[in-house]
Amino acid sequence: FTRSSHRDHLGLEVSKLYSFPTLLSIFAPLLGAGITLTFGFPALFLTAILLLLFSLIPLFYTPERRSHVNFKIKEGFDIFRKNPKFFLATGLNYIANTGENILWPVFVFLLLQSVFSIGMIGTLFALGSVGFALLIGRLSDRVQRSGLVKIGSFLLIFIWLLRFFVQQDIPAYILTLMAGFFMILISIPFMSITYQEAKSTNIDEFIVYREISVALGRLFILSLALVFPLTYLFPIISLALVLFFAVF
Repeated sequence: FTRSSHRDHLGLEVSKLYSFPTLLSIFAPLLGAGITLTFGFPALFLTAILLLLFSLIPLFYTPERRSHVNFKIKEGFDIFRKNPKFFLATGLNYIANTGENILWPVFVFLLLQSVFSIGMIGTLFALGSVGFALLIGRLSDRVQRSGLVKIGSFLLIFIWLLRFFVQQDIPAYILTLMAGFFMILISIPFMSITYQEAKSTNIDEFIVYREISVALGRLFILSLALVFPLTYLFPIISLALVLFFAVF
């Protein structure tokens, strides 16, 4: 994607990369909840396995580009030293991203004790992001991308603080829908910046070493989730977004 994208339309292309798969799977969470409630988890797992097997078929007809990545620790440190703020921001962003995609649905399930609630959360988040993504993609090609990222992170800070007080389904659904909008304000322009940075250096190494920051962000918040109640993590995620706002 980095090699094929166009610098002048990078935001729009990133938004399409995000939106098209999301659009096709927008009702998948509700469908998964329906299968589970009707036939049980084994039927859901079997359905997922079959879909994953079928998804391999297009790969056999997709042209392959071989990338020769030379893993050297020294070069990796050089990449980090040249882009310290970017890699720190990436890790902080994925603390919030992991909270949204993993910890928040688990919290809602434990709170409401409903498989249907998980499906609703997934579908609402997709609805709140898919159409908005194309709009933000176009906008990020015309305005300063860092400004959009700051707006999105600022708004998400308050979303996570409000989630600390959620006790019922309606507030949970409303905050999920709003988070879908605000996450897009971060995700599309930030990914556009990522691919733009990758184009200016060795693409393969940059993308690979970026994943280290992604993994560290996820590892940090998931490790805390093993020790503390989930609600205690919401202010921590807000703090990560405050630091993300400051760094970016």
